[in-house]
Amino acid sequence: MRILHTSDWHLGKKLEDFERLEEQESFINEISELCDKENIDIVLLAGDVYDTYTPPSYAQELFSRAIKLITKDGRRPFIIIAGNHDSPERLSSISSLAVEFGAFIFGKLEDSFSQKKYSSFEVLFAKPNFLKIQIKKETINIATLPYPGESRINLGDTAQTYLNQEEYSHIIKNISDGLCRDFDNESINIFMSHLFVSGAFTSDSERDISLGGTYVLNPSDLPAHADYIALGHLHRAQKVFSAQNACYSGSPLQYSRSESNNAKSVNIIDIYPSGKAVIKPTLLKCIKPVEINVCTGIEQAVDYYMKNSERKFWSYLDINLKEPLSSSDIQRIKSQKKDIVSICPFFEGTPENSITEKDIREYSPQELFTKFYEHTEGHAPSKELTELFTKVFYEEAQENDTSKTDF
Repeated sequence: MRILHTSDWHLGKKLEDFERLEEQESFINEISELCDKENIDIVLLAGDVYDTYTPPSYAQELFSRAIKLITKDGRRPFIIIAGNHDSPERLSSISSLAVEFGAFIFGKLEDSFSQKKYSSFEVLFAKPNFLKIQIKKETINIATLPYPGESRINLGDTAQTYLNQEEYSHIIKNISDGLCRDFDNESINIFMSHLFVSGAFTSDSERDISLGGTYVLNPSDLPAHADYIALGHLHRAQKVFSAQNACYSGSPLQYSRSESNNAKSVNIIDIYPSGKAVIKPTLLKCIKPVEINVCTGIEQAVDYYMKNSERKFWSYLDINLKEPLSSSDIQRIKSQKKDIVSICPFFEGTPENSITEKDIREYSPQELFTKFYEHTEGHAPSKELTELFTKVFYEEAQENDTSKTDF
């Protein structure tokens, strides 16, 4: 069986104030074409379909179009889970319509489907967050765990208790093992989730409270009997250290300056029952890359953008200066290039260890708290104090912004 694994579409996401609709339409078309070209049997989307709980209408229309394209109107199964940026309720609201096209959306832990026969495949068995599908003469078991944030999973007696990393990882392991209980040796067994596994590499576009060290899963707590583990949440494509059958496909677009050097891809997996998965990362086209451009002085910046005026790219300009930029200087630079995302000036004599405005976007809340504490107190905060800050920050963010998780 041949599987395509993608994640972190973030439909509706902007680069600062710049729309990315053209690029998002492009990668959806490319993935659809790739499915046909590579004879893909089933597609997995491991969370963060949207960028916010309340995506713009054009993002929702684009997702509906993607379902029709990828499923080929019911001839290819398409399995989708909610990520931390998705509203489970909003994502699941179109489930009854999407399933008619062969798309199965798992927004919450209790989501389930019925047995159903399609033109090219059949759902043989289903339970909450689990499907057994027959494609051609092979069967595949798919266990899905939508983003398991504290507020989205049933913690039982621990519901009122702040969890440390070990406790959280243990709870997720128990949930995952339960979801995978119906795996069998005669079928291909797939586990899909949207979470952060310890040891993986992050980028600043997926920064949120869960990347600060609290809500992290130990690699050893991933399901042991899965033939392939399809992960979402991190935007850099990578295998999970010490669990070589677990992979992040990464996002299909560069969504921040820290991703400027990251090539974007999807994973194509060839796999047989009880066989080793053969994983082939497949690069996607980058119609408008994110670049960091470093210039010394205004004249060099203007000259650079004049010489590259015909090339399509998003630019983060780091400019070395002796004096501050005036509004006319900024206007002059931007007149040569409309797609300058930000201009970050650096001045002679700036201490190397100071935190600039550019740096702030690349630190997690916990890292900023630690740096501030070290600066004011002269030593690092205790583990207990850092965990208390994390707890308070998380609770405050949840209370004040329940409609969005993009911290």
